[in-house]
Amino acid sequence: MSLYDLTTDWQQVYDMEDLDVETWVDTLESIEGEIKDKAINIGYVVKNLEADEVALAAEIKRLQDKKKVVAKKKQGLKDYLQNSMNSIGLRKIPSAVFNIRIQPNPKSLKFDDEDRFMKNEFYDNYFIPQPPKLDKKQMLEDLKNGTVIEGVELQQSESLRF
Repeated sequence: MSLYDLTTDWQQVYDMEDLDVETWVDTLESIEGEIKDKAINIGYVVKNLEADEVALAAEIKRLQDKKKVVAKKKQGLKDYLQNSMNSIGLRKIPSAVFNIRIQPNPKSLKFDDEDRFMKNEFYDNYFIPQPPKLDKKQMLEDLKNGTVIEGVELQQSESLRF
């Protein structure tokens, strides 16, 4: 029987008025015992899933680290080949499967001093306006300290812990 069914049965028995008190209490306790057993079994499943989650996080980190190593090795080989080709003036190497060539990248920006540029009002047209962002941490702290902020209130939810 599912937890939903057990909960429904418990509620139905609880709402019954035609049972004598002893039968009513015994039935509720019996169903409650089954609900507790089901809850404990669900707890075991949750604990197993938590362990899976930790193992998967570790595997993701391991694979991300491996990806970084592969990317660095790839870039090292490309730099090595490009330097060798540049040193002898070779710009293109044809092959049956792919061609290797040195070509210019798209133009990009290089700043002498980006901070100085950021402070120059003459260049305001190069800035992208950003929408204001609420400092929710500060609001939470202020509300906890008794500040009244119209339209905002503290709330506290509940969660299941194992």
